[in-house]
Amino acid sequence: DYPFDKQNLNIKLHHSKLKREELVYKIDEFGMDLDKKNTDTYLKSLIASDENWNATDISFTENIMTTSSSLGIPEYFDPTQIMTYSEFAVSVPVIKSHGDSIIRAFTPIIILLMVLFSIYYFKKSDFVFPILIAVILGTVLYHANLLSGFNIEYIMAIEYSYFTIYLLAVMNLCFMIMINKAADSDTISEEKINKFKTNMISLNYFICGLLVMYYFFGYII
Repeated sequence: DYPFDKQNLNIKLHHSKLKREELVYKIDEFGMDLDKKNTDTYLKSLIASDENWNATDISFTENIMTTSSSLGIPEYFDPTQIMTYSEFAVSVPVIKSHGDSIIRAFTPIIILLMVLFSIYYFKKSDFVFPILIAVILGTVLYHANLLSGFNIEYIMAIEYSYFTIYLLAVMNLCFMIMINKAADSDTISEEKINKFKTNMISLNYFICGLLVMYYFFGYII
């Protein structure tokens, strides 16, 4: 979900020899002093050395681990024997600090969108098509550079911004081609052209607004 990274740090412990019939882990809520004040202090100390990540919570659970492995213990070499162990698990959700990472990630996207929207403020159409082509090429380069730094097989959150720019660039390119053809053939009045441009600007802003809402409700809050 770059740059809105969230991770779960999970630690699971079980005894290497003693099975559940011999040892059961229990959460000692009083001995561990798990009130909110002490928990918050403990969370801050967990990753205090890394200012880019914040621990948001901590949870302790008791689980049962089942295995058919002998774990190297000779008396358990029978492959049909199922063994259960008491397991103590700790889970710490951490989130990447918003701020610098988000600014760095979205600055190129904001610049590309500003350049893209500038086509509607040129009176001459001579600059429109070079700008649209430049936006598409710039988006491809930034997108490729982003992917080169991650060895993953899923779509990251920030990639939806690049997909949005591709959509807007192609949509506006097609619109400008139709408008230019209509203007050259004198089949449409300048008033109607300006009205279509206004509607296209509103559509562009609406799509960008949907993208912002997706990030805000999906990752920030």
